Amino acid sequence: MHDKSNGIFRSPSITAFVLFGLGSISLIALDTFYWRIHVIAEEWPDFSFDKIIRSVVIFVVVSIMLLSLTGRYPKKLLLMDNKLLSLEHLSIFSTLSISIILLFLFLFNTMFFNAISHEDGPIEWASAILFFICCFIFAVSFIRYRANKSITKITIWTFTFLSFSFFIIAMEEVSWFQRVLSIETPSLFERNIQNEINLHNFSNDIIENIYYFVAFLFLVVLPFLKVIFLDTTNNEYLILFLPRPFVSILGAIQCSYNFDMWNILFVQISFFSAIIILFIFSLLSINWRDSFIFIFTIILMVVTQAIFLNNGEYFLHMGEITEIKEFLIPIAFFWYSLSVYNNAKNSYQVKS
Repeated sequence: MHDKSNGIFRSPSITAFVLFGLGSISLIALDTFYWRIHVIAEEWPDFSFDKIIRSVVIFVVVSIMLLSLTGRYPKKLLLMDNKLLSLEHLSIFSTLSISIILLFLFLFNTMFFNAISHEDGPIEWASAILFFICCFIFAVSFIRYRANKSITKITIWTFTFLSFSFFIIAMEEVSWFQRVLSIETPSLFERNIQNEINLHNFSNDIIENIYYFVAFLFLVVLPFLKVIFLDTTNNEYLILFLPRPFVSILGAIQCSYNFDMWNILFVQISFFSAIIILFIFSLLSINWRDSFIFIFTIILMVVTQAIFLNNGEYFLHMGEITEIKEFLIPIAFFWYSLSVYNNAKNSYQVKS
């Protein structure tokens, strides 16, 4: 029998949600009328006293929101199984290793760090290739299960939707192979920023920020909501497609790759929220190993973000940091895609 007076977390509070709503409205109002920061303010990071206070307020507001969502009793989280070479082990180890290597390159071989981040460089092509692989994984899932009567139509359509979405993102990343095939830009696309065959450059700043924030919501917030709420339902569809907790680590890393976008409200919300979610997961973890991984990721994120913010002179152009960010996002989606594929395979094999 549980002791209702104890527990790491209290039940969700209406007051907390009200405070979060008021806090969010206040932040937007302060950004607009007092700090006069544009919604998409890509500029040199501002560490004046009032901007530090602004960051503290953002941290407090998102902390209240996320902590208010946790239940009265502490839930028990298992990050990965005990298999030595499980998908979770490989994904976490490889992603954290890549992040550490990139950080060392930035500090000790800045020219190489900047060089690999140029347009049509290895980082951009790796990002596109990873998204093409994600597209392929979900296309295979669709082909494999489309005739299976035990699988709902919405599951099949979701395989299709995700495959199509990753295909579009990958093609946008390489401008639909325009530069590779030396295709002349049609008149319809001449007005976009880079005069290329792609859609995102018609409003690059807005679409870029939406892309980053949606990636954060999908890769970090959804695993959190799955842990907090999924024990109340046996919905097979949600169990299959909602990212598992290990994905939050992979998705959180990219939230610390900011420099000229640091002043943007939603960028700081993403960064602080990712840290808080990982901290909550560390408290919910069953064993010390999982808790250590969450805490290590938090430390890595804080150190990474601090290094980037304090060494802006290392960048040749501001685009380097965003290209790296756009490389880490498809890495997380790649492992998510494999996770869904494996879960579907195991689940439907058992049923058959």
